[in-house]
Amino acid sequence: DIIIKMINNGIPGIKIHEKQTKSILLGAAKCGTTTLASWLGRHPDVYLIYNKESTFWSRDNYRGWEWYERQHLRNYFGEKYILDATAINLMLGFNSTRISMSNDDIKYIVLIREPFARAYSHWSMMNSWRPGRVKSDFIDAMIDCFRNYKIDPYPTEAEYVPYMEPKGELYINPFIDGSMYANNILRYKDYKNFIVIPTSQIRNRFNDLL
Repeated sequence: DIIIKMINNGIPGIKIHEKQTKSILLGAAKCGTTTLASWLGRHPDVYLIYNKESTFWSRDNYRGWEWYERQHLRNYFGEKYILDATAINLMLGFNSTRISMSNDDIKYIVLIREPFARAYSHWSMMNSWRPGRVKSDFIDAMIDCFRNYKIDPYPTEAEYVPYMEPKGELYINPFIDGSMYANNILRYKDYKNFIVIPTSQIRNRFNDLL
């Protein structure tokens, strides 16, 4: 997921609070969010958070906003935009409530690509990152996904955390659910504030889109 948090009149040294969030850009995993984050992070008005991604929304929300500041805003000098490129956020149902409640006027952008191409890229990453957590054959992995598919596999944090443990459960639903773009967007009560951009347009019309 890409997240941009726009802070009005950023000043070096100011305290940044969750309620100041003005816009959030979510990018579906394996849809070019890392590339876009890198490009945007070079802009003088954009601050890319330390480590690019954060577990704040998914499982460290209880730590509070000051924890987020200490972990990810250590080199912030008042840039107008704070960029958090946590691509997984789009597909986590419980995150939609947390993010939406952080501010009443959030704007979103979502990157998408051809669904099966995205699923294959996600499977390939997980197969190399944590061997044994997915079927070694992509077709077999997808068959498992369809057999075990749930409309919302992660309604709460408790359902999500086991999948992130090094020796946790078998990865099944992310390959399908991560490609269910409309379903993921509709979990947000303010989904009408979304702009959806195909990855192909990022490659071919980058300057126009910016």
